[in-house]
Order: sequence, then C-alpha cells, then structure tokens
Amino acid sequence: DTLVFSKGYNLYGLNLIKKYSDRKRILLVEGYMDVISLFNKGINYSVASLGTAFTEAQAKLLKRYGKEVFICYDSDHAGINATIKTTNILRKEGIEPKIVVLPSGDDPDDFINKNGLQEFLKLLDIAKNHVEFKIFINKQKYDLSIVEEKIKFTKEIASTLRGLKSPIEKDVYINKISKETGISKEAIEIEVLGRRSKTNTTIYKDKYINVNNRNNKNKIIPIKTVLESAHLTAEKTLIKLMIKNKDYFNRISRDLKS
Repeated sequence: DTLVFSKGYNLYGLNLIKKYSDRKRILLVEGYMDVISLFNKGINYSVASLGTAFTEAQAKLLKRYGKEVFICYDSDHAGINATIKTTNILRKEGIEPKIVVLPSGDDPDDFINKNGLQEFLKLLDIAKNHVEFKIFINKQKYDLSIVEEKIKFTKEIASTLRGLKSPIEKDVYINKISKETGISKEAIEIEVLGRRSKTNTTIYKDKYINVNNRNNKNKIIPIKTVLESAHLTAEKTLIKLMIKNKDYFNRISRDLKS
C-alpha cells in the first residue's frame, strides 16, 4: 500500500475478469489462493480484496464488472463476520449480493479441491440473499427448542426485516419465521413494525373508532351523536334513586301503583 498504489481501490484477479469473463457474475473471495485455485478449476470470474477489509471503493469496482455478485468467504467465525460487513457495504452501493455458504471449516480453495467444479457450482445455485443468510447463521447461534433462545432468534431476525423496504418481502419472511418458530405472525409483525399492522379498533360507548386515524386527520369521519330519549333518561334516573335510597324506592313503588 503506497502513495501510487492503494489496496483499497483494487481487487486481485480483476485483470482476469476483463480478459476471460462474460461479466454476468462475479465471485468475491477472501484470498489470492482462492482466486488461483478457482481459476485453475474453471471459475474465471473470482476476485479478492488485497489482504485488507473490503472497502466502498472495491464495491464500486464490483458494480462495474459483474451483473450478479456472489460472496464466498471462509466458513469460520471471522469469515461470517466479514461476510456480514461486506454485504452491508455492497447493499449501500445498491448491490444485492448472493452469499455462498460453505461447509464448516472450509474455504473456497479447500472445497473445490476436495469436491470439484460441479459441486461448487451447485453451491452458487443455492446461494442465499442477505436475509436468508442472517436466518441461517442465527439458526446456528440459537437453539430454537429453548423458549428464551427462540425469542432471541426472532428478535434478531426482526431487526433485519425492519430494514427491508418492500412490504411484500417483509410479509414473506414474517410468515417464514412464524412457521419455523411457532410464534404468531401478529406478534412478529409488531416486533418488526413497532405497531399493529392491521386496523386496531377500540369500542367507546357502543361506537367503533379506528385508533390508527389519530395521525391522519384528513381521513377522520365524524361520529354522529344520537341523543337519548327523555323518557329513557327519566326511567334510568328513577331506577338509580330506588337503588340508592329505600325511602325513594317505597315512594316511587307506591306512586307507580296508584
């Protein structure tokens, strides 16, 4: 890293992408040896950051050179953390990457040498988006058979779903988490949205008022007030007096009989 060459602005193997790849997809890996090993097995569209953490400048490069971006980092704890950070950087750049999940303990070099090209390509076919990846890693982190762990898992995923812009996406994943945990869809919606998603209606004196209209004054429909008839008011008043005082009870009973 010098004044004339900055690692954070370059990607190892980018020259190979220019020369050999059709640029339909680009695969981001962690190390030089991963790029070399994958290239020798027929993957001519992989690149690696140059021994540094992935940067926004490198994200801009990926955006130029590949229509579909895949991340395939090591499957250890450090690799998972790096995947999450890289995914966040790419998404800020408007790229929705797919994440290739390797078996525990493997890196791309190990996997393709042990299993061959076709098995590696199968992993690309079932690569996960960022939400599916978060669900996957949190399933490894929490034991869903334990109530407390299930609650922590659901809250973690809810915080991810909160950041989704599409209501359709939110609904799909809320349904998925509800089925997998047994927690009601309504409870997860409240956790994600911070409020009830359906119309919340409260009853006041036999009138139905939509409480969600409080912040939408233009759509509030005036409630028609119906006055109680005079004879009904009189009857209720007499009954109250009779209940409270025995003298009133005797007098009213006598007067009503006469």
